[in-house]
Amino acid sequence: MATDIELLSQKAGRQAALAEAGMAAVPHEETMKGGIEWAVFTPFISPEDLESLCRRALEKKTAGLFLPLPYVHQALSLTSGSGNVKVFASIASPSGTDSDASVCAGILAAREAGASGIIAALPVHRLKAGDKAGVRSVLEKIRDAAGPLILSVTIETGLMNDEEIITAVRCAEIARADRVIGSSGFWGFSTIRETALLRCAAPDWIKVGVTIECPFAEWKNIFPFFAAGADFIISAVPGFPGFKESS
Repeated sequence: MATDIELLSQKAGRQAALAEAGMAAVPHEETMKGGIEWAVFTPFISPEDLESLCRRALEKKTAGLFLPLPYVHQALSLTSGSGNVKVFASIASPSGTDSDASVCAGILAAREAGASGIIAALPVHRLKAGDKAGVRSVLEKIRDAAGPLILSVTIETGLMNDEEIITAVRCAEIARADRVIGSSGFWGFSTIRETALLRCAAPDWIKVGVTIECPFAEWKNIFPFFAAGADFIISAVPGFPGFKESS
């Protein structure tokens, strides 16, 4: 008899195949546009660049901005009153190896800055070592520190097998995370199948996102990710300092 993990893997494979073949349903284009968020990976943002970024986000009706913590407060003031652009703080390193105390301190700083939410990395090293209880404990501490903020947990799918991905999602569920995001791009980007697996493993109330390698030139390039089950897409910002065109 197939295990739950095997069944979820099979279901994800079928959904990914349908998505790649263009046979799976995709949301209306307006719904997809409302699910686009921008991430800034450069560690330094000049005041002029930040103002330009926020203005573009408002013009494009970008759903969210992921920014390093030092720029959250100013970005909020530049987007205040819009009600549409959420400003998220990227907390700690993408590897998830920071101490619990430093992560929680960063989250409290994000709350003080007025962030709409935070993005924190799942501790891959604990998961790979088989320390499921440790993963749950870390995420629960993060959830408690985040309080009312939207909590997004990055799951580095490229470093995990199916069982580990499913376990990671379930740990995020137990910790009451609001969203899970497939990969940060630092160790590769989530595939369409991995996106489908995240969706299959997550309960309906958890939103599933995926980081794509570069800004899309055409909507058809991101159709498969939405068809595979993504609720939102995170993209680098074209033309922004630190952005590199794909070759």
